[in-house]
Amino acid sequence: RRCKGGGEWNHYKVIAHDGSIKLHVNGKEVSGVSGCSPRKGYLALESEGAECRFRNLKITELPSTKPKPADIAELDEGFVSLFNGINLDGWVSNDSWKPGEVLTCTGDKPLTTTANHDAIDLIFDVLLPKGTTETTLTVRGQHIPVTAKPGEWKRLRLTTDISKGTPIALPTLKGMQVRNIFLKKAK
Repeated sequence: RRCKGGGEWNHYKVIAHDGSIKLHVNGKEVSGVSGCSPRKGYLALESEGAECRFRNLKITELPSTKPKPADIAELDEGFVSLFNGINLDGWVSNDSWKPGEVLTCTGDKPLTTTANHDAIDLIFDVLLPKGTTETTLTVRGQHIPVTAKPGEWKRLRLTTDISKGTPIALPTLKGMQVRNIFLKKAK
């Protein structure tokens, strides 16, 4: 109830310090959380469901609280995103996958990249369909066992050493959701 209407600018202030985050909207604190991990790392701006613009960004680094190594975000390893969270740009479109904030498998055809890739390091998150707590997914000939509690996202990472460029194909499992698909060339 603190936000102004569409087309008007709002002032947000975010204070992240010692594992806690507080959000102020137009001069009043409206929410907060504690025990965040990582406590130190990257900043990201996002919009949920509509176009959003940002201006007059100012960042002040607060005094360190000496976080433990486990509380610091990993350094950028050179990964690039393969899914934009909107549509199937960069993928061979088919009726077995529905894009949105996540990719949802609705059929039996794998989703493949339009580009060929050689040896890669691939990271992606999966949410198994309701009623499924374990399965084995196959990506580029590698069998990846996945065990998860209902509603639990699992991060998968694999490295392949294919020397001849081929597309990457996401395996099919009706009802499975996939997000955060990142790739880098393997060394």
